[in-house]
Amino acid sequence: MDKKDENELLIKLCNEDETAFTSFYKMTYPMVLTYIIRNKGTQEDAMDFMQEAFIVLIKNLRENNFRKEAKLSSYFLAIVKFLWLDHLRKLGQKSTSKAADIEDIPITFLIDDDMTSHMEEKEEILNLLENAMNKLEKACQQLLMKFYYEKKQLIVIADELGYTQNFVKIKKGRCLDSLNQLLKAKNK
Repeated sequence: MDKKDENELLIKLCNEDETAFTSFYKMTYPMVLTYIIRNKGTQEDAMDFMQEAFIVLIKNLRENNFRKEAKLSSYFLAIVKFLWLDHLRKLGQKSTSKAADIEDIPITFLIDDDMTSHMEEKEEILNLLENAMNKLEKACQQLLMKFYYEKKQLIVIADELGYTQNFVKIKKGRCLDSLNQLLKAKNK
């Protein structure tokens, strides 16, 4: 979609034009569905979160929280991701893509075309990391997830696992070494 078409679509969305909603829905639904299903959701969840994201999108468009140099579909997907990760966090679940950084993105965050390619690269890296994590022993997976994803301190992890803080620190280092070896083996 070129800039002229996107500008027309923006105006129609702001005016709540039904054909614009239908067109935009058809364009973005496959991306949203793929993302939600890959992150512990269902087709129903995808439809529900599309509706929520539409409400946020229209609100942000009306409040001029969207710069026109950003790609509208990328912006919309960022809204969906933010809403979905917030939903998972409230349920106490984790995204399977381990894309925890996205939860820190404010809804008004803007993504331009260059950033879209960086997000695709980041997604690829996250997939490699997830595959390597799955190959680690369960104890390493648990420890690294608690430290990096749940952002727990070593002393808290040690207490939860019934070890000393020093043991957990050493184990974390060994687990990271194992993870690095797996990642290096993937890149060869």
